[in-house]
Amino acid sequence: MGRVLGVDWGGRRVGLALSDPSRILASPLPNLVRRGSLQEAASALIAQIKRSEADLIVIGQPYYLDGSKSPMSLEIDALVELLLAELSIPYILWDERLTTTQADRHLKASGLNRKKRAQAVDSLAAVIILQSYLDRLVSASQHKTQIL
Repeated sequence: MGRVLGVDWGGRRVGLALSDPSRILASPLPNLVRRGSLQEAASALIAQIKRSEADLIVIGQPYYLDGSKSPMSLEIDALVELLLAELSIPYILWDERLTTTQADRHLKASGLNRKKRAQAVDSLAAVIILQSYLDRLVSASQHKTQIL
């Protein structure tokens, strides 16, 4: 099977999560702090992807609640083009609606103050994105449906 890297692309930070080789469990990785242009941030992400040795990338795609694309969705489309130019690893865009909200609520319930929540929310959102994908894999295999 191989590892899957989950990405929660944000304006300030990029949350990352990595699966175990059997694609059952998502674990957080340190965030990437975005600096510079989209190209510079993409280069930092590409370096992280190469270090992770993942053979699939799941990128959170932030749609509006009505299903239309948000401005960040358009940036992610541009990011994907940059990734495709440098990597031969397949990717999946995964609906990430409300994952950051879900992550923030979880961290708030655990008693973290606002500053610590801000530092952890992106990696937890990446874990939620990736774990939802991994759970879908298990469900699909139980129902004999195939997804990447």
